[in-house]
Formats: sequence, structure tokens, C-alpha cells
Amino acid sequence: MRVASLVVILAIAFGIGCRASNKKPEPKNDQPGADAGHSEESNRPTPEQSNGSDDTGQSPNSQEQTDQQSENQNSGDAELQSNSAGYRAPRAFANRPAGSVSQVQMRNVDFHIDDTAILRIKSLRGAIAAKDKKRPPAFDDKHSFMLRIDTGTVGISTASLGDIMNNYVFAYPHAPIRKIVISAEGDKIKLKGSVHKLVDIHIEISGSLNPTPEGKIRLHPSSIKADGVPVKRLMHVFGVDLAKLVKPGQARGVEINDDDLIIDPNLIIPAPEIQGRLTAVHIEGDEIVQQYGGDGKGRAIRRLFPYDSKALNYMYFSGGTIRFGKLTMTNADMQIVDAHPKDPFDFSIDHYNRQLVAGYSKNTPRYGLVVFMPDYYQVR
Repeated sequence: MRVASLVVILAIAFGIGCRASNKKPEPKNDQPGADAGHSEESNRPTPEQSNGSDDTGQSPNSQEQTDQQSENQNSGDAELQSNSAGYRAPRAFANRPAGSVSQVQMRNVDFHIDDTAILRIKSLRGAIAAKDKKRPPAFDDKHSFMLRIDTGTVGISTASLGDIMNNYVFAYPHAPIRKIVISAEGDKIKLKGSVHKLVDIHIEISGSLNPTPEGKIRLHPSSIKADGVPVKRLMHVFGVDLAKLVKPGQARGVEINDDDLIIDPNLIIPAPEIQGRLTAVHIEGDEIVQQYGGDGKGRAIRRLFPYDSKALNYMYFSGGTIRFGKLTMTNADMQIVDAHPKDPFDFSIDHYNRQLVAGYSKNTPRYGLVVFMPDYYQVR
């Protein structure tokens, strides 16, 4: 009887609050100098802007790169609006004024979304745009912009995923599950946690990961235990349908579908908001590797040409308007390069100014800007 009671409690408790919602944190706009615009008092590098041709000091490939940059600004976004696979670019990026979307390309970047969770970006091609169409995306407010992933490979460690589950997805009063620990065992994921319903129940779910047609991640359990006792199913235990007990507006990006746990990789990230269609997922060591994209027709998305094309680790922004600190850069042509490329570029969106101050920059013959930054772990 005790085992049966525990199973019922587990089934009811785990279901409550696991429906995904679109509720997101309110954007914060309390950064100093947020409206300063083109202040000449800023001690950050100020790129010159021009619509003319490059000077005679350009590198052999700079004119080709400039032409390619202009082409990407004009057509790169349009070609991704729809494809034969039925995926449509998010509406938030559609019907925007010219110059309001910046194309993005990244390579080998450990992107800190907060102090504990890191996205390991192997490669990424996409775009950024402000949520408010009247303002440019601002690096100082990660809630102000959206990152669209058109194609790329992004990993996340099981430790980082566990931190996101504890600090964001289930970070609300009376959450049905807490103290989540996630680990990898071969090609399977193991999730441990505590469910509180009258008494604490320790659960353990082990299973494989697969993408859904909608671009989400399905955790299909091969083993479920409650207080060490095997449980056959999450759903329909003793005739109780957990789907009817799920309360919307609680957990962010997690839901139960039959016996499976469905994770939306777009919704579990607190900020910046990420939009993209996941097409494959697998496990490498302690890392969950997510594959995004393509245009659905087997064609590669057009790549961008940053000024320092030989850089191993970088982030590159082309076209549109972006803001960082007191500087607003229109018709952006900015490349942020890892000053110590022996390992992936460790970048923190929350503390990038420390990296900027510790680095240096130079203007390019095509009126762009290249910023060299040390890794975040070197300045934190």
C-alpha cells in the first residue's frame, strides 16, 4: 500500500505545473546610459560609418566581403521566411523595417546566459532583433532582444541544464519538482529530483532523447523510480490522467505528453530569447548537442564574411543597428574575436563590459570594427 500511495502522489505531483507557457520574465531596463545614444564621452571604440567605397588600404578580399555583407543584409533574412519542411521564420522577425535585423554568425563560443548556465555554440548562423521595433537590440539588456538560430550546432552540459531547470523552469513557489540533478550515462539522460507532496519523494527518470516534428526534445523514459521503487508509467496510473491535472502558466518550456517529458529548447532559456527549429539531438560525454536548421531543401544558409576571416573563435554582426553601452552602431559591421583562441571564446552577456575594458579594438578599411576580448573566466 505504501508503494501504491507513493506512486499516486508522484504521478499527481509531477504533472502539476509541467505544461509549457509563454510567460517570460519582464524585461529590465535599468542600465545606466541606456538612452545615451552616440555619446562622445564613452571610452569604448566608436566606429566610423560610411556609404562610400573602401580606401586603397583595403585587404585583397575586403571589397568582396563588403559586397557579400550588403547582399546578406538585403536578402539573407528573406530567404529564411519559409521552406519545404514547413518551418517558417518566427513572426517576430517578419515585416520589420529595413535595417532593424542584424545578421549573426558565431564560431566556438561558450555563451554565458547567466552566471551558471552556458550554451556551447560550435557554429551558428542567424539574426538578432529587438523585441521593441522602435529600439535597437542592446547588449546591456539581454531581455531587449531575440536571437534567431537559422542553422547551427549548440551544446549544453547536463550541469547547465540542471541549473536552468532549478533556477528558471521550476523556479516558482510550490513547484512540483525541485533539487533537480541531470547527468548523462552513455546515450541516455538521467534526471533526479524531489517531489514534495505531504512527504518528499525522490524520483529518478532515465531515458533517451529524440527531436519531435515541432522542434522540441522528447525524453522517453526507459526507467522510472519513486523512492527506489520501479514505476511503469507516468500517465494513467490507477486511471489518473496527468494531462488533465497539468496547470498552465507555471513551468516554462516543459510538459508531459503521454509518458514522455517534452522540453522546448526555445522556452527553457530565460534570456536572451531564442528562436529556432531543432532538427536533431544527441549526447556527447556530459553534453547534450542540439542541431538546428537548414532551409529544408538541403541548401546551406549563406555564410557571412567577417573582416578577420582567419579567426578561430568569434561573434560577427552584420547590418541593422545594435547598441552596446553608450554606443549605437548603424549598418553594423562588428566582429568580436577571442584574444586567446586556444580554447572556445568564453563570453558573458551579463559581464561583457569587463571583457571589453580588458581588450582592445581597431577600425577596419571598410569602416567596421574588430574587438579583441579576453575570455570571461580571465576577468571575472
